[in-house]
Formats: sequence, C-alpha cells, structure tokens
Amino acid sequence: MVQHARMVLACAEGESHVVTGSRPGISKMTVGKWRRHDLEQGLEGLEEEERPCGPRTHGAERVAEVSNTALHSKPPQGTDWSVRTMTEHTGISKSTVHRWFKMFGVQPHRQRHFKIKRSFLCGESA
Repeated sequence: MVQHARMVLACAEGESHVVTGSRPGISKMTVGKWRRHDLEQGLEGLEEEERPCGPRTHGAERVAEVSNTALHSKPPQGTDWSVRTMTEHTGISKSTVHRWFKMFGVQPHRQRHFKIKRSFLCGESA
C-alpha cells in the first residue's frame, strides 16, 4: 500500500513510469500494473485494494491491543512476553504474533533496567 501511494504521488508529480520503476524495490511492470489499475478504478480503487493473500483476519485495533499488552503488562506466568506466551494468551497464530512483534519493533524481553531473575536470588537451580 505504501509502495502504491509512492507511485501515485510520483505520477501526480509527472514522473514517468520508467523513472519510477528504476527505484529500489519497484519494477517498471509493477508501475505499469498500478497505473492501469488507477486509470480503470479511479479514486475508489485506492480505498480497498484486494490483497493477494485474502482479506485481513485481524484489524488494527487487535494489533494495537497485542502490542500494548506485550509492552505494558506481564504474562500470568513468567517475567516477559514471548511470541509463544502471547500466542497462548490471545489465540493468534505464532507466525502472526512474530510478524507483528518484528514489524513494530516490539521486544518486551529487552528492558531499560537491570533485572535479576528470582531463581538466582533464591539459590534455586535452573
């Protein structure tokens, strides 16, 4: 979607599809495909583009909820959220949670302060 928006802006500025297609990550064929799409669909075509993998199964609210949970709360058992514990907590697939964590840079296991695990303090073995 971002790539499409950049192509639309370049076209609006009068840039040719050859120049736009020479940018990293964009081919001339892709530019041609989207320009044809835009001419046929007009502004309505920008609203809801069909995704090659099908419709989204989780909305933006759900993504934000999972990210906020990972960053601002603790799991029922343990000290930090992991992809596995978040999957168990939410019922969302492990690959989806991993993709969201990676996309938004969510790294709940990295704290800004020093932390000693309870087992170390109590002399328990791991």
